[in-house]
Amino acid sequence: MTDKPDNAALSRINELVAEEKALREQLQHGKISESEENKRLRQLEIELDQCWDLLRQRRALRETGGEGTLLEGCNTVGHLGQGIFDLQRTGDDTSGRQWERTRRMGVNTLAFRLPQHGAFYTLDADLVGITEAVPWEFNRQWLEVLAQSGTATIVSAGPPARGQEQRAALRQAFAIAAAGGATARPLDWLDTSTPERWQAGAKTSAQKQWRYHRSGAEGASAFLSP
Repeated sequence: MTDKPDNAALSRINELVAEEKALREQLQHGKISESEENKRLRQLEIELDQCWDLLRQRRALRETGGEGTLLEGCNTVGHLGQGIFDLQRTGDDTSGRQWERTRRMGVNTLAFRLPQHGAFYTLDADLVGITEAVPWEFNRQWLEVLAQSGTATIVSAGPPARGQEQRAALRQAFAIAAAGGATARPLDWLDTSTPERWQAGAKTSAQKQWRYHRSGAEGASAFLSP
């Protein structure tokens, strides 16, 4: 995963260098004027400098962080992170403080930005914050769908994670995630902004399906805490 953004930057550099060469050939054959060539060359030089600066920054961060360092974008413009970050946090960073934030932003971006996963970067919708502030049933569902989707499954485990049920669920989720997930996809994404119906593979009705209940008996909260 660490090589993919670097490869994207190098690929863009090669494209720009190739365009520089093509511009000179076009000038030699009289297809463009010298002023047109100079104008475009200046634009290419600026973009090339930006690409090389980005590449140097990424390599310097890796050298500082050591082997296996991953760069994650957080509070950044989504698709513009392609070629810059290894992972992209698309939802909120709730850290187990309030489930409603995970429901509105984590579940939402997991469902609607799945096409970016593996194409732009590894999708990180939100971590699973196992704390006393969030009912385990909600965290259990969130943990399961993250693992089944094949996206980043990151857990911040507080004391409530020490129970037998929680330990078993974590072992199972990490095993699924390590195997690449089950390509889970939302089924009711046209009906709600926080899909509850998910299916592994999402190809035939015979595939395994899950139904999650994202809100308690009192319904969704109208308010979000900081």
